Amino acid sequence: MTAEDLARSLEGWANQLVTRFGHPAYLVGSALEKGLEARDVDVAVILPDEEFWGRYGSHWGHERMTPDWPPESLLYAADMGKLAAYAAKEYKVNVDLKVEPACLVTIRHHGKPRLRLDKVDVPEVPLYARFECSCPWCQEILEARK
Repeated sequence: MTAEDLARSLEGWANQLVTRFGHPAYLVGSALEKGLEARDVDVAVILPDEEFWGRYGSHWGHERMTPDWPPESLLYAADMGKLAAYAAKEYKVNVDLKVEPACLVTIRHHGKPRLRLDKVDVPEVPLYARFECSCPWCQEILEARK
């Protein structure tokens, strides 16, 4: 199955993601080249920074989840798990869903290919022309690159 075939098969789920988050869903990662031969299917939804922080708070990401995380940050893990599990059950694919702020996508994935999955008429979230974020997650990535 090609990436385009995979995208067509995930369109209904992607449309549901757009309904939930209000922004497009993309096929990213190795599935773009390998289709279902990839280890997993990476799907990304990019949110404007303020919208992301308002929804999920500041304790999400690569840190290990701890009981002292605020509820909105715990919601991130719950949302990604539920939504990916639904796709796995409904579409029989191992989905790795990432909902990320535009600042983080800019620094981690800028210029990498992506294929829009949904057919909902919503605009794409613009990425930054150059990196200008001071959030702790992006600053840590920048420091590690030095």
